[in-house]
Parts: sequence; C-alpha cells; structure tokens
Amino acid sequence: MVTTEDPVCPSCGEPVGVGDRFCERCGATLIVLQAAVTDGPAVDAGPAVDAGPAVDAVAAGAGGAAADVAVSSAVAVAPVVTPALCPSCGAADGVDADGFCLSCGVRSVRPRDRMECDLGMVVAVSDKGPNKARNEDSFAVALLDGGGFVLSVCDGVSNIARSDEASQAACDAAVATLAVSPADGPSPLLVRAASAASAAVVALAPMAVGADPPSCTFLAARWRESEGLTVGWLGDCRAYLVVGSSARQLTTDHSWGSEAVRSGLLTQQQADADGRSHAITRWLGADAGIEPLPDLVGEDVDPVSGALVVAVSDGAWNYLGSADELASFFVGTGLLEGARRLTEHAIVAGGHDNITVVAGRLAAPAPNPDPSTSTEPV
Repeated sequence: MVTTEDPVCPSCGEPVGVGDRFCERCGATLIVLQAAVTDGPAVDAGPAVDAGPAVDAVAAGAGGAAADVAVSSAVAVAPVVTPALCPSCGAADGVDADGFCLSCGVRSVRPRDRMECDLGMVVAVSDKGPNKARNEDSFAVALLDGGGFVLSVCDGVSNIARSDEASQAACDAAVATLAVSPADGPSPLLVRAASAASAAVVALAPMAVGADPPSCTFLAARWRESEGLTVGWLGDCRAYLVVGSSARQLTTDHSWGSEAVRSGLLTQQQADADGRSHAITRWLGADAGIEPLPDLVGEDVDPVSGALVVAVSDGAWNYLGSADELASFFVGTGLLEGARRLTEHAIVAGGHDNITVVAGRLAAPAPNPDPSTSTEPV
C-alpha cells in the first residue's frame, strides 16, 4: 500500500525508492540536475575501411562503430515508429531524423529508442520498450575474417545517470577485444574482453552525477568453427543455444534470486515471488567491488546442425515461459525477423524494461566456388 509518506514519481505516481534518480516505470527524472545523455549517431554504412592487421573483423555497435574496428557492412539503425502526435505540443507534423518534433522542436524519439543491425550471420534488435524513457541496453557485433562472429549485450543499471553510455562503452570495448584472434584460446580472450569492458565503464565514473557511478551488466560471446562457442558474463543477461524448436540456457544469472536457489535457501517458486529476486549481484562499474572475472561456458557445436546462439537482456527473457518458447520465435524465419518477433513479444507482454535480442547462426562459411573447375557434365 502506498501511504502519504511513501515517495512517488511526480509524473506517473509510481512508488519510488529514496535516492532513486529515475522512475522505474516511466523513466521520469527524479533529480534536479543530471548529466546530459549523449545519443550515439546512426551508423553510416560507408565504404570498407582497412582496420589494420591486428583486427580481423567487421563490426557495428548500437551507437556507432566499436573502438578500433572498421565498419563496412550495411547497418540499419532505425528509431521507433514515430508517434501520431507529439507528446509535448500535440502536433502531427512528425519528427526529423534525430527525433525532434518538426512543430515545437521537443525531442520525442531518440535514435537509441529502436536499433537494428543485420550482418548476415549475426543480427541485433534493441528497443526502449513502451514504459521506459530511454534505452539503457546496448549491443555490438562483429564478423570475423574467415567465418565466425563476436557479440556483446549489456544492460545499464536502471535509475543511474549515464548507464546507457556505460552499456554501450562496455559493448564496444568487449567486441574490439574479441575481434582479435587469440594466441591463447577464446576463454582467456573473454576474460580480457570483460576487463576492457570494465575499464571503459569505470572511465565514466568521474562524470557521474550523484553518488552512484554508471554501471551495467555484461555478456559477450565468440564463435568460430575451429574454436567452438565461448560465452562470458557478469549479471543477468542470458545466452541460449537454439537447435530447431528446442533451446537450452547456457548462462546462470548473477542475481539474488538465482543465488538463493543455488544455495538451497529458497525454492525457485519462493525466489520468483520475492521482490529482491532480480537484484543483480555482479556487474561492471566503479562500485562493482571485485575484479571483473566473468563466468565462462564453452560449447562444441556441429556447424551443420543449424544451431543459433541467442543473447538477450532481462527485458526479453523475463517474458518467456521456457527456453523452448524462445526457440519458437526463430522457427521458419530469418535471424532478423526472429529477433524482431521476440522483441515484439516482450513489448506486447508488458515491456516493463528495455529489450535487446542478438542472434548468431553457428554455421561454417559457405565454400567459395573455384571458377577454374567445373562439376557440370561436358
């Protein structure tokens, strides 16, 4: 019950915690001063750029190119569908490319509200969702030279200023690290990627507003046929292995509820009913308190099985009844459409949080035909 002593959001009336900086329901600012949020520019699918010998990838991030990695594939970064009426002035004149109302000039849509990326064998969709004021999720993906890909999904911790910047910085740093062929194998590379992502987030701390520095959860993966699939994570973004209509969760959440169940203190049903269940216990940021050592899992995947890896933020998996339900969105359709279907499912089911879905096909590259030989009968 909400009493007169309980603080509430002045915008929507939702109960809020003392010290919260943003309303969890509508995203309204609960502080007088805050740092300006920088929206990443749309990725320009320009001509190929030579990334140099150290990097064997083509990459794209949700807010721009990953650090030190060239962008040379077509990337679509599309804002959410423009509302019929401006929420500020009520005009129906539409918005410009940056989301500003053509009538009053107030921004109603940000470029980060809806982001999509299609690199063929790996795709990504990220949506603000209907109940959030900004998108604090981020992603970055890259294709590896000779076949394979790397990906990262990060979820900015709600109610903290600049958490959207933290998640994008972490994704970009992770993918830039993972795109370099490792001499010591993929697992140590994932550890280095988490360290690089952590350093990028910690670097934002001096610009923080208030006592809480920017922070985010972290998940990254690398797949190449000769290496298999390796996933590393801190927090509650998840990765699933999908084969046909079946799926299996590869990661285990670093959350209060999951750890209470693993320790035997609570049953899964009891943990799900506890309001603390989704509180994360590991993350990236200046206040993380421990070295950013991710949990790791490796999978040998048959490249002709048609398997997928699907990485999602909690805004997506929170509306799934089972792992196999996730698989159903990718049956009989392309990767990008499957990611869109899963995103739309979360929106229709409530969309309480930001939603990010990244999907990659674990398949060997198609062989290049040799024009000097022919298999056709003469």
